[in-house]
Amino acid sequence: MRHPLAWFSTFTALCASLSAMPVTVQIHETAHGFELLRDGQPYFIKGAGGSDHLETLAEIGGNSIRTWGSDQTEALLDEAERLGLTVTAGLWMTQERQGMDYHDKTAVKAQLERLKQEVLQFKDHPALLAWGIGNELEMGDADPVVWAAVEELAAYIHEVDPHHPTMTVTAFIDEETAQEIKRRAPSIDILGVNAYAPLNIVGQTVRDSGWDGPYVVTEWGPNGTWEVGQTRWGARIEPTSTEAARQRATRHAYLQQDAQRCLGGYVFYWGMKNETTPTWFSMFLEDGTPLESVDALQQTWTGQAPAQPAPRVEDLSLNEQDAGDNVQVEPGVELSATLPVLQASPDARIDWELRVDDHQKGSGGDPEDPPAQVDTHLQSHDKTVHFLAPQEPGEYRLYAYLHDHGKAATANIPFLVMGPRRAGSFEVERVQTSREGDRLSPLPTLKVVDAGHASEIRLDLDASQTFQTIEGIGGAFTESTAWVLQQLPAEQRQEVIDAYFSDAGAHYSLTRTHVASCDFSLDHYTYAPVPDDTELQSFTIEHDREALIPLIQDAMRASSDGFKILASPWTPPPWMKDNNEWEDGVLLKQYYPTYARYFSKYLTAYADEGIDIWGITPFNEPEGNGGQWESVRMRPDEMAELVAEHLGPQFEQDGHGDVKIFFFDQNRGGAEHWADTYYANEKAKRYATGMAVHWYDSTVQVRREILRRVQERYPDKTIMHTEGCIDAIGDTEKPGAWLKDDWYWQQAATDWGYRWAPEQDRYRHPKYSAFYRYARDLVGGLGAGLTGWIDWNMVLTFEGGPNLADNWCLAPVLADPASGRVYYTPLYYAMAHVSKYVRPGAKRIRCPEIMLGLWAVAFANPDGSIAVVLLNQEPEAKTFAIQIDGELLQGEIAAEAMQTVVLNPAQKGQ
Repeated sequence: MRHPLAWFSTFTALCASLSAMPVTVQIHETAHGFELLRDGQPYFIKGAGGSDHLETLAEIGGNSIRTWGSDQTEALLDEAERLGLTVTAGLWMTQERQGMDYHDKTAVKAQLERLKQEVLQFKDHPALLAWGIGNELEMGDADPVVWAAVEELAAYIHEVDPHHPTMTVTAFIDEETAQEIKRRAPSIDILGVNAYAPLNIVGQTVRDSGWDGPYVVTEWGPNGTWEVGQTRWGARIEPTSTEAARQRATRHAYLQQDAQRCLGGYVFYWGMKNETTPTWFSMFLEDGTPLESVDALQQTWTGQAPAQPAPRVEDLSLNEQDAGDNVQVEPGVELSATLPVLQASPDARIDWELRVDDHQKGSGGDPEDPPAQVDTHLQSHDKTVHFLAPQEPGEYRLYAYLHDHGKAATANIPFLVMGPRRAGSFEVERVQTSREGDRLSPLPTLKVVDAGHASEIRLDLDASQTFQTIEGIGGAFTESTAWVLQQLPAEQRQEVIDAYFSDAGAHYSLTRTHVASCDFSLDHYTYAPVPDDTELQSFTIEHDREALIPLIQDAMRASSDGFKILASPWTPPPWMKDNNEWEDGVLLKQYYPTYARYFSKYLTAYADEGIDIWGITPFNEPEGNGGQWESVRMRPDEMAELVAEHLGPQFEQDGHGDVKIFFFDQNRGGAEHWADTYYANEKAKRYATGMAVHWYDSTVQVRREILRRVQERYPDKTIMHTEGCIDAIGDTEKPGAWLKDDWYWQQAATDWGYRWAPEQDRYRHPKYSAFYRYARDLVGGLGAGLTGWIDWNMVLTFEGGPNLADNWCLAPVLADPASGRVYYTPLYYAMAHVSKYVRPGAKRIRCPEIMLGLWAVAFANPDGSIAVVLLNQEPEAKTFAIQIDGELLQGEIAAEAMQTVVLNPAQKGQ
């Protein structure tokens, strides 16, 4: 029997609905799009997300608030009505990632019944504008069946409330999500889209998704925590309140620019909410003091500046370092911070706080506890504060609050207090990247243990037993990379270049570039465009001066010790081939001498630009690529002839005899055949430093046995990895899935072979983890004798381009030219774990390769340090011990993590 109180609750709701007078809200389709009508009048939403400070919102020209469900009450709607505000009432549906199972009919029905009561309670309130059904329900790759539950509630609302439209809210939008909503939830009238940095492209993105109705930007504001740079240990770098106000003022215009489809928006967050920090999205302090963003909205909504403007500040510095400098200090040292003030009265004051910075891993607005305040003496004078670093090692953040005539400005800076580094006879540096969120995060030193207490995983290092010498680690300069970086603001472009090449960044030491066009070019081009120009009078590298050469030169300036460049042509000029096409074909032997001079002229031309090419491959992927983009076919005996009789002698003749030549340049599965055939030509063998290989014949195998067999047969020659990437994105993956960190650990990526490999080879191409593929190949490939490891594109767009053949791939850094957003994927950190700590000239030393599931490789660097790179792919942490020079040093690697340990012999007397 139903409880009698339930009947009473329903009766109360019905009585309330009979006494209230709803204001009808309609969506009106015009000749040009859509508009919202409230009580028959056009209504553009100038709203804010939150339920506090409503009087202030009304005073500065706002007209609506958005709630999420738990914060709406009758009193709130009454207050909104009194102030002339409307309410988009949230109906909170539990997300799958929060534990809801939308296949559980009992749970779904219970949720629906609860939400029906809320609808009945508020449906006739005159302040009600629309219903917001759920928020970001698609997060975490949720089962699309969730939209069926949305439809059930939306259809019910249409039955009982004909006066108000329904809306569901997504975290941005993509085609798959939009189509699922259209198909499974046809009773949804308005699409709500949450967007921050990419707000300028929301309108086009909504159209591209196939959503053909109106939309509201249900959250917008400054760059989100996922859209900014971070320190080496993963602390997010927060914009000041002044920068947040500037971003909000600029971005509001994007709502009005798309008035044909956009019905308005709700700025986030109208109040104080802790997300990563207490100030990131907050437009008020905890005590209700407004920040500059409130002024910015008043100016935007009313056209009138406030009589008393909020104070304005620039980035906080600590010991004369900015947040991007990765401020790291020793325990107990004296620190000083300065807050540059742009605007404030003489009466302004600065309050300072020091808090623990645990950069919690919440998502989707999940509740977060405010970070704990540190009890320390902060001695403030004018715009500077002096204090002692905490004694406890860890992550901290210093906050500055500038108060002036009832308004405030905020800034903060994260910093790291380092723990002791000494362990036995070594100074230890440890960094880790993990699925849990570490990103080259510094770790405590190792502990000295005795044999009886050491881990089962004991890595016995022997620096007296050495193997190959490392040439370097890095990535490729492509025209696509250069173009993407050119589209970014100068400051962000330089940030990315520094992230790759500076000492503080990944410190790349070995790179690659294409000779004339490749698939990651903007168009087909060659340096000798005139057919049958055997004298090469038309030769020019002018095309490369537009973007590619300037990028290489800027990278050279960013690097303190330089880097090597390997150059690879995808094809000769088409007129030198039998098919006269960019794709496929064979280099005609009559043009072998011309091609050699063509290549040599390229080396000279680049040297004239101040760019010395260290090494070359005669052609990229000579076994072909199916004729999809620039390519040429060549057998190993033909390449040997080309090198022995033409390239080698021509290079010597033109003063390029020191340029290294690596043959093959394709997948490892063909390495033995190519090595045996090519090296049979003794003259060609003399010219070759070694062979170049790629990884595309398997997504899960390093092919170590092949690499070792080639080395055993040809011990005086080397093998270098010259290309690898996550290719064929979008074939099976949900569009944009790769813009979330956790995707890189999921078995979600596919490559060309997942669909197109011959049946007998399909087992080598299952779905795989992108992060593990990089980490395995770096650790396992170098452990199997590779002398260098070059990634493919360094930077691409969010879509994986531009690419002239629609061959979309991922890069370690992705950027959106339209919004300026830059995303350092986990692949960037996998690369940096090796490139930053294994330097040119390092020699691999003896180390167990795989022990109880832990992958390892170790190197002796030229500076005397020992670098050990570890990989744990399992869901549990592992304890390991490193045995070196008679000492046992023990530590732990997190679950699903990569870790680098650097051991420097301590100076005597330390």
